[in-house]
Amino acid sequence: MQIAVDKDLYGLAIYGEPKGAIKGTRVGLGVWKGIPGLTLYDENGNERATVQTEQSGPSLRLSDVNGKGRVELSMASSDAYLSLSDKEGFMTAIGNTDLVTPRTGETHKTSAASVVLFGKDQKVLWSAP
Repeated sequence: MQIAVDKDLYGLAIYGEPKGAIKGTRVGLGVWKGIPGLTLYDENGNERATVQTEQSGPSLRLSDVNGKGRVELSMASSDAYLSLSDKEGFMTAIGNTDLVTPRTGETHKTSAASVVLFGKDQKVLWSAP
């Protein structure tokens, strides 16, 4: 176990076997640049689950064995968003999503009652409403 304090981080780390990218950290609890969070790591040091709370709202991120985010739930004061993605890069977004109209470059945000399916190139395949 280690307690760390510097100008950007106040935290506690709990260690397992000393291997992987972060040398055995299995649980991190801290405040990084003013944002409190909890991160769980697998035995290889890959980030697998993170919960944090910013001033705008809380978020949850679940990652695959390579540390790539696959599920994200985020809530801000006026937005709510859930995304699910696979290893090829296809993604489903439910809730408030920022979209760009390729033809015009205009951006707009969908409502919380929307579903958007993205291809692996991040182009919209289907959306409702």
